[in-house]
Amino acid sequence: MKFLKACSLLAMTVLLLNTQSFAQPPQVFTCSTYSNGSIFENISMNVKSLRENVLDECLTAPQIISSQCISNLTCSNLYEATQLVSCSTSSNGLTFSDVSLDEKYSRETANILCVSNPHTDPEDCAENLKCRN
Repeated sequence: MKFLKACSLLAMTVLLLNTQSFAQPPQVFTCSTYSNGSIFENISMNVKSLRENVLDECLTAPQIISSQCISNLTCSNLYEATQLVSCSTSSNGLTFSDVSLDEKYSRETANILCVSNPHTDPEDCAENLKCRN
């Protein structure tokens, strides 16, 4: 009887180890959007509810532009991204940067940070914007 229990336990352990070694990594998503200088982002395993939550957070915030919340919404799977993108810009001796998995998001975030500062020139911010992997 002890021998059967030991064999059964061993078989279950092997099965569990085989199952774990072939298991897919969890799907983890990140979504973000921005409007009028405010950035909204979050991470979740459920991309549908994540999109809704990030969009709702933006749309209910004060002093935002609804169309910007919707058009700037981006989501990505963290495990499918291969490298980070770093974008930066400067104006009047001040530098603003962002690092993200999404170049569009990183570019827009760095620019928003720059143009929303009262000591910068929006034209300089746009002209000096650079990204690298």
